Amino acid sequence: NDVSGGAAMTQDAINTLRGYGIKYILTHALSVPADPSVILPQAPANVPQAVLAWAQARLASLEHAGLPRPQVMFDPGIGFGKNAAQSWALLQHIS
Repeated sequence: NDVSGGAAMTQDAINTLRGYGIKYILTHALSVPADPSVILPQAPANVPQAVLAWAQARLASLEHAGLPRPQVMFDPGIGFGKNAAQSWALLQHIS
């Protein structure tokens, strides 16, 4: 479970995950360690779109580096880098 939002992911780590078939959980994060004062600037209605765009870019990057998409799960980081209204908007649009 990578709460760094992929920031700590190295090619060696990707190779190890791929080689052993280990699942990787990519968590949306704005700061590491988590800083409650750092939140998404968007209004709650735009947060699902912003998080989805971020996830798609990170997933494409990981896949390009060799980590098969079926090995990656995405955690939208409810409560991490989001205020309560933003987290609620994510939950309402979790699909």
